[in-house]
Amino acid sequence: MSPIRTDIQRRFNDLREFPAFPLRAQEILRAERDARSSATTLQKIIEKDPALATNVIKLCNSAYFGVANRVTNLRQALALLGFNTIRSMVLNLEVLSMFGGTTGGFNIRAFWERSLATATLSRLICRKVDEQQMEDAYLAGLVADLGLLGLVVFFPKEYRELRSLIDEGNSHELAEETVLGGSTAEFAGLMLDRWRFPPLLKDAVIWHADPDKLSLRSVLADVVWTAKDAVNDVVGVEGEKDVLSLPLKPSGASDRLGENITAEIAELCQLMLVEMDKQRAFLQFV
Repeated sequence: MSPIRTDIQRRFNDLREFPAFPLRAQEILRAERDARSSATTLQKIIEKDPALATNVIKLCNSAYFGVANRVTNLRQALALLGFNTIRSMVLNLEVLSMFGGTTGGFNIRAFWERSLATATLSRLICRKVDEQQMEDAYLAGLVADLGLLGLVVFFPKEYRELRSLIDEGNSHELAEETVLGGSTAEFAGLMLDRWRFPPLLKDAVIWHADPDKLSLRSVLADVVWTAKDAVNDVVGVEGEKDVLSLPLKPSGASDRLGENITAEIAELCQLMLVEMDKQRAFLQFV
């Protein structure tokens, strides 16, 4: 994989308007790696941000989650929906809000719908192969194509050039190398570096489209490749007409995850579509 051109890296590093990764999301990512963390830890993190707490409770009471009794506080929300659901809810709210309203005609709703579908299916797949990495798989799937959105927001001229080359019939790979010197996945790596993402997650994002090239196998990269490959073929997730998505190279990723995944992928996709009915609730915050 070729590196991003030096001049683009320099311009990116000099960006003053690049958003900080949300503080509450950082705290949650740190907490999940601490064996002492609990639902109380998560509650305390959310309570530090009244607007975030309000949105969490608002979502809990939405039709998407079907809670029988009205939720009035975070402790009740955690008891009813569980730690993992509330954790993912907060990460979704924080990540999806970073680039809202700044995309100049780009179909951001379709972009995030596909990202949420990839994240949801990544978690379902990882539950089968490595339950301890489920939530990392979700986050890796959510931000797998974030380099593309970074181009749209911070390098609109380069995005237009990339789009034009692809619309003229050039391959995605050639267009990216012509415009960037590398891939949008590498550009995502620059973003994740700036946010100090853990190397395990960053590598999964950078290599998810071509995991066979990794010298050391990444279960997360294999999971995201398999999820994205399936999402590309699923009816019920908004398509790519208005959204470019980093194409996948042929890979043995799904085979490395085991025969059960290959056999169960259709069933897992159906579960993903059911879960997407809830996930779409987050699109109101884009």
